[in-house]
Amino acid sequence: MNEFAKHKAMVERTLSVLKEKQAGELTHTLLTLFKMIYADLQSAVIGNPIEHHPVVLGHMMEIAKEEKSPYIPFRRAAALALLHDVSPVEKITTQMVADFRKKSPEKADALELKRQQNRILHMREGCAIAHRRMLQLNESTGRVVFDAGDIDAVCEVIRIHDNPSLDIPIPRTNWLAVAFREADRLWMITEEGILADLRRKGKDLNDPALYLAQLNSNVERFKDERSLYRPIESTEGPFCDDETFFRTKGGYKIFLRLLKEGGERYS
Repeated sequence: MNEFAKHKAMVERTLSVLKEKQAGELTHTLLTLFKMIYADLQSAVIGNPIEHHPVVLGHMMEIAKEEKSPYIPFRRAAALALLHDVSPVEKITTQMVADFRKKSPEKADALELKRQQNRILHMREGCAIAHRRMLQLNESTGRVVFDAGDIDAVCEVIRIHDNPSLDIPIPRTNWLAVAFREADRLWMITEEGILADLRRKGKDLNDPALYLAQLNSNVERFKDERSLYRPIESTEGPFCDDETFFRTKGGYKIFLRLLKEGGERYS
């Protein structure tokens, strides 16, 4: 099986959480879109591996199914999951900056500026590319698959989806963005996501202790993100627990499941 076929099969499997009619309506659209953007995703592996997108798609479909919210329609949620990281901008982590600070505070400051600006560039460029691809899909199919409302909603979430990495909260008034932030960040505690982190650091992928340490470190990131909302919890809550940033029941259920699976797999 070639790489495209493998990733295409992953996209198809993610729709298994939906009812047969819902899955049937989405499958053709998503596979056509996925084929159209595959070259974009290949270019964007500088930020995340291609597997990231079908995994996030699965999370998003599960959250949408659990929430049953008119603000998280399956078609928009699915397009968002596939399109959100199409911009090929280098990912610089806060840990990279912290490690650099031990050697040179001045250079660490420059790296932190680049980290922030790369995030902004990633969101802005991603928004523009996603806009073009949705219009291109409409043109190639000869019908309106994504209307103006769909395009605006999807592009707005892409424009802000990494804002918490810049210490800017995701507002509850954009429930699609809230759900998507959770779906996207849950990648960090999947097996694929943790191995991607270890690979980025040049660590031994077969060391159970390193895996568990990375899992715990990534969970701490979820707790750090909650701190953004502490001063505004009265308007931005309720949250699902006292520590993490999860506000959807579906996202929190996935979090607990992945946390249990990760601990059992490598303990």
